Amino acid sequence: MRVRIFTRISILLSHFFGYHSNLEDLRAKFDRIRKLINSIAAFLLEQQLDGVELYYRWPESEEDKENYVFFVRELRYRLEDLEKLARRTQPFVIAVVTPPSNWAWEEETIIQELLKSVDFFNVETENFYGPWHKNAMTGPLSPLFSNTYNQSINWTMKAYTCKTFEPSRFNFIVPFRGAYFKNVKYSFRSRDDLYRSVDKIDGEVIGTPAAWRYLNKFGFKLNNTSWHNETKTPYIWDSKERILYTFDNERSLMEKLNYTISKNLGGIAVRRLEYDDDENTLFNAMTSVDLCSGPRFGKDEIKYKCGHVRAGAKLTKIPDIYPINNQSNAMLLDL
Repeated sequence: MRVRIFTRISILLSHFFGYHSNLEDLRAKFDRIRKLINSIAAFLLEQQLDGVELYYRWPESEEDKENYVFFVRELRYRLEDLEKLARRTQPFVIAVVTPPSNWAWEEETIIQELLKSVDFFNVETENFYGPWHKNAMTGPLSPLFSNTYNQSINWTMKAYTCKTFEPSRFNFIVPFRGAYFKNVKYSFRSRDDLYRSVDKIDGEVIGTPAAWRYLNKFGFKLNNTSWHNETKTPYIWDSKERILYTFDNERSLMEKLNYTISKNLGGIAVRRLEYDDDENTLFNAMTSVDLCSGPRFGKDEIKYKCGHVRAGAKLTKIPDIYPINNQSNAMLLDL
């Protein structure tokens, strides 16, 4: 058996700020933020880590965005000083998790400001549809393509690439889990089993996330899987019980990996590796593709038709209602 050896692997601390954490008056409270920066720096040095991923979900006001940019810039300065002190041969890495749409708006400047201090961005592209959105609509968590204007990986990564012209600094996140919806309605106007409406119970959409390793626990059988060609995602539709389960499998992950290569993107990130099964089925599928293979593009050669991008037009903001473990162990796979 051939064993792949990665000669350059970086291990990062993932720091989660929580929902709408208050960064107002950050400059006035510099002593407090300096303690946070020094704490991050000390932890990286003590644990011999290579950097930090910042997951602040999401700064909304203009003041909050300015303060966030200020914090990231000051963190970069501190880590540069630490590199000299520790005599590191490689710079510390700073990564930032970004939302799927609103930071890519034409009038938005936060990405341009963060580019000055951040090495790469992990774009949250595994939260487009789910029962927690409470909009009574079904759909895949992470569709590669979609006929809905901005609800897909393709639209999102095109918007960010065409805004920055630096595709090598953007990775998109894929899930090792899915979500199931109960009380799903039949679709009489379309033969599309994936996009449907649901009946709410006491005003709530009934459903939950479901990790890949627990498919059997939830009663889903993989031999009942169907393939949605438009979005390049699998699903299981139980018409008798009116339950729809959407998820990613080996085939859909391979589609995403090949897309990453074809669009000259930086890589792919996975949140919650422990959601894979004991045989590492999904992880093995992802590591079976060399992202450095394929056509030889220039580092930031653009593979989208950016002249047709209107990133600020007719956007639907992705809701922030999303079940997250605050101690998320997001891991980048930049293979």
